[in-house]
Amino acid sequence: MNKTGVSLVSLHTANEIEDFSEDYFRKKGIYPNFELSYQMNPQDIEDASFIKGRVLSGHAPCPGIKYFPNLGSRNTAVLRESINSIKQSADTIAAFGGNILVLHAGYTIDGPVFKDFEQRKKTLEIYERQSTQLWKKTGSICKPDYWKSDEYRIHMDQTLKNLKKAAVICMDKGVLLAVENLNPRLTYLFQVPEDFSRMMEEIKNISICIDIGHLWISSLVHNFNYFKALKLLTQTGGVVTAHIHDNTSNNGKVPHYNDDHGTIGTGRVPIQESIQHLIKYSSANLIIEATSNPYENLALLESML
Repeated sequence: MNKTGVSLVSLHTANEIEDFSEDYFRKKGIYPNFELSYQMNPQDIEDASFIKGRVLSGHAPCPGIKYFPNLGSRNTAVLRESINSIKQSADTIAAFGGNILVLHAGYTIDGPVFKDFEQRKKTLEIYERQSTQLWKKTGSICKPDYWKSDEYRIHMDQTLKNLKKAAVICMDKGVLLAVENLNPRLTYLFQVPEDFSRMMEEIKNISICIDIGHLWISSLVHNFNYFKALKLLTQTGGVVTAHIHDNTSNNGKVPHYNDDHGTIGTGRVPIQESIQHLIKYSSANLIIEATSNPYENLALLESML
């Protein structure tokens, strides 16, 4: 059975979480489920302890330290901090009764990857000036064959090697490690379905988080069929959770690629068809990851079930 929930990226304080929960209960007669956010600091996590037992998953890093884990790094200090962050995140999820840790697994750089988007953009701007793989400056969109480049392959090899250790760490804590597909942006790995086919072949006890907004943008840039990719991912048998949100990306006369994390129905992502596919071919949790309108989005999602 596909459970539904809301990522706490759209609910920033304990009061907001409580108000949303009570409003949902008044209308539905049950309390909603949640995914802990990488934006939550230790105090936020402590303040949200009242939702223990209603957390399905969490997004690393949780609590949100300065950097995302980067298992693609060849820097021992970065790798050590990344593994420690994954351990701490898995402990947090387990303490809240959840059993899935969503992870942006790795990048094509050896240095740390800032969690804060503005700081991350500055790193990307430096990388853009050095890279031959930039296609569209707005959004740091990579060339369509980026995933075939040497730098991508080298760091993917490194990421898969380190994911084996990370998956075991999470399993020992009763948590599934779910690697998320990312945007077609310079430095990002896991942009194409082939990456996940390889991962599932090489690593035991690893799972997948399908982000349908990211998959939509990647299908436009890398020119693959969105629904064939969705089918390939679900056929692995490893999809345990999905992020649901919309964006306006398109390949029109003026191509536009932006990870809006918008409200369902405000963009071009084929959300209803995606939901129907996920329901039919997986038991994945369906998590709203829009950055606003959590109740509206959850109601829209549940109307599609």
